Amino acid sequence: MENVYVNNINMMNIPAEAILFDMYYMAKDPVVLAGEKRVPPEVEIKPLDESTPQFRNFYFTNITCNGAAKGIFIRGIPEMHVQNVLIENAVLQADEGIDIQEASGVTLNNVTMISKNTNPVMYVLNSNMVTISNLKFRNSAEVLLQVQGKRSKEIKLLNTNTATVKQKLITGYGATEAMVSWEETSNKN
Repeated sequence: MENVYVNNINMMNIPAEAILFDMYYMAKDPVVLAGEKRVPPEVEIKPLDESTPQFRNFYFTNITCNGAAKGIFIRGIPEMHVQNVLIENAVLQADEGIDIQEASGVTLNNVTMISKNTNPVMYVLNSNMVTISNLKFRNSAEVLLQVQGKRSKEIKLLNTNTATVKQKLITGYGATEAMVSWEETSNKN
C-alpha cells in the first residue's frame, strides 16, 4: 500500500484509532489495556520476501477527530518499517495520544493532540527519522515523549513549548536521550 493522499477529513466518536497504520495482521489487539505495561518485545528480524507487506508514502492534511481511543497509531514490522508518513494540520481528541513503532520517515507538523492520558503524550519504539514540529498538547502533561528500543534514532521535536510538561522525556530498553534532539519555543500551547 503506497502513495495515499487524504485531505479535509472530520471524524467523531471513533471506537479505536483515528489514524491507523498496522502491519501486524495476526497480533493481539494493539490498544493498550488499562494497567497493561509497555515492554517492547525482543523480536527476530526476518528476511524480506514477496510476502513482506509494505506501507509507504502517506500524506494526511487537515484532519480533525473529536473522540477516539487513540489519536495516531503507526506500527510497522522490524524488517519493513511503515515509511514516509506526513500528518499535517490535525486536531485530534482521544483517550490515548500518539504511538509510533517500527517506522521511518514520520513527520507530524502542526498537530494538536488532546489526550486524556498524558503519560506519555507520544510513544516511539524502534523508529527513526521521526520529526514532530509545532506539537500542541494538554498543559501539565505527565510525560511528553517516551522512547524505547536500541534501534530508535534521529527523533526530533521542534517548535514545541515544553514549559508546562512535568517530564519531557523517558527512555528505556536501549534508547538513550542522545537519540532525541529538541528545539523549543516559548509560545503558549
